[in-house]
Amino acid sequence: SHCILASNTSTMSITDIGKDSGRPEKCIGMHFFNPVPLMRLIEVIYSDQSSDESVNKGIEFAETIPCLRGKRYVPKVLKDRPGFICNRVTAPAQIYQNYIFDKAAAEGFSWDQLDNDGLGGPMSMTVLADYVGIDVLYHGQKYYSQTLSPDFAPGKVITQFFNEGKLGAKTGQGFRDWTKGRPKPDKSAGKAKLYNLKYPLAILLNEACRVLEEGITTTWKIID
Repeated sequence: SHCILASNTSTMSITDIGKDSGRPEKCIGMHFFNPVPLMRLIEVIYSDQSSDESVNKGIEFAETIPCLRGKRYVPKVLKDRPGFICNRVTAPAQIYQNYIFDKAAAEGFSWDQLDNDGLGGPMSMTVLADYVGIDVLYHGQKYYSQTLSPDFAPGKVITQFFNEGKLGAKTGQGFRDWTKGRPKPDKSAGKAKLYNLKYPLAILLNEACRVLEEGITTTWKIID
C-alpha cells in the first residue's frame, strides 16, 4: 500500500496510468534522459491525482541517483501534459529535425555529414535517435500529432526505418550499424551544412513560453 509507481515514460499520460493502477495518488512520472549516467536531469511529474507526498518522495529518490556529471537536477512538473517540460519544449524542434533528416536523404548526404552539422552534445543526432529507438521516436511523434498538432507526425526517414524494423541500437541497425558497438561519426566526412541552429532555438523559445502559459511549471528558470 506504500509502494509508489513511477513511470519513466516520455510521452504517455501519468494520469491515465494512475487511473489504471487503481491507486492514482501513488502514481507519478519520473522521466530520465539519455544517456542516463551523463544527463543530470530527471523530471518528476504530477498526475491529476498524485499526492504531494508521492511526488516529494520521488524527488528525494531521484536526487540520490548518481550522475557522472555532478548533482542531479530534479524539477517538479506541476501538470501532466504531453511531453512534460523538456520533451514538450523540444518536441517542435523534432519537426525541424525530421525535415533535416528527410532533406539529407533526398539530397544524398551521408549521416556522417549530417552529424557533423550537430551541436557537440554527448551523442550526435543520428546516434542519439538510434540509442533512444526509432520506434520510440515514431510512437512519440504520433502521440504528439494526436494530442498537440498534426505537424508533429513522423517524417519520411523515421517512418521508413520504423516500417523496415530498423529501430536503432536495439535491432543493430537504424541510421547507423550497431552490430560492432556504438558507432562513431566520421569527422573527416565534412558537413552537410543543412542544420541551422537559430531555427530550433527559436522554436524552443516559443514552446517554452507556452509551457509557462499552461502552468506546467512556475518559472522560466526551471525550463532554462
